[in-house]
Amino acid sequence: MNSPYTYNQRKLSETLQLSDLTVTEGEKNMVQAQYSETFLKGEDVNLLGITNLKILDEGSYVKGNYGEQLQVRVLANDKEKKKFKWSLGNKANDTLISLFGKDTAEWVGKTIEIMTEPNKSGKPSIVVKTPPQGKLGV
Repeated sequence: MNSPYTYNQRKLSETLQLSDLTVTEGEKNMVQAQYSETFLKGEDVNLLGITNLKILDEGSYVKGNYGEQLQVRVLANDKEKKKFKWSLGNKANDTLISLFGKDTAEWVGKTIEIMTEPNKSGKPSIVVKTPPQGKLGV
């Protein structure tokens, strides 16, 4: 076999083609790297003056320091329109369920008002403000 590729290069090429990426001789495909989003904390809300969050995705459950928590991506109303990952505490999770239902796909695009309250250890914790009856986030 007179291929300019080694066995490992051919295997890599085959693998990449299976994942909808193609590699051809003399040509490179590039994946655009993105800045990682930071986790939103109560301190950030206070420091940046964040009062609203727009929910950007359905989220997923991840294991954290306090067991499994729903983690969603959000867009903050701070000056830079910064995106964050937000791990919902039990209170915030329950509030969003009562406002929008259990299907987190229904949460996407909703804007919620937030504030902070001290948690058991005195650190600021993010809390969802409950809107008046009939006025849900849109």
